[in-house]
Amino acid sequence: MPRYKVKCEHDYSSTPTHRSESGFPQLKLRVGAQNLFDPSRHQQSAAFQSPEPSRGAGSSLSTPEHTYGEVYFHRGIAYAELRQYQRAIQDYNEAIRLKASDVLAHDSRGVAYVGPGQYERAIEDYKEALLIDSRYAWAYGHRGLAWLYLQRDVQAESDFKKAFEIDPFVKSTFEPLINEAKTKRQLSPPRKPCKNSH
Repeated sequence: MPRYKVKCEHDYSSTPTHRSESGFPQLKLRVGAQNLFDPSRHQQSAAFQSPEPSRGAGSSLSTPEHTYGEVYFHRGIAYAELRQYQRAIQDYNEAIRLKASDVLAHDSRGVAYVGPGQYERAIEDYKEALLIDSRYAWAYGHRGLAWLYLQRDVQAESDFKKAFEIDPFVKSTFEPLINEAKTKRQLSPPRKPCKNSH
């Protein structure tokens, strides 16, 4: 059985050029010699328990020092880009289980919940992301989109305003997504607002 090593290169800056149309971080995958998803490596690797590295420009998962949380996160992005939302959510769950304070995993899992229309669950993830980092503009923008789909325009506008104040560069990414959400909303029946959401 061939073994593969996944190498992910990613720039986590908040400029829109580093995000795909769906709002997920851009991801480049390369295949090498060893399978990092091999479950038997979980017991063998001390890296599985090591602290998570910072995610910087050009970060690579080609060395054992990187944690499995990072690998699950990146595979979740790949699944989400393929619109395999349930698989993406499962991988984000693992990434969050391994590092509960992972802002990007919470935010990206929220985006994956939006795919199949689970807006309330998405909002909960965005709230978690914002509890971890209250200045993470993408979580405000993504939560604004979920509010739009739930026809909660006041909350949506508030979140968009906050996102654009924190990081003006996200505006050019969110404007077309906002227009798309408003168009889709006009074509579908009204949804019941979620309970206990602010």
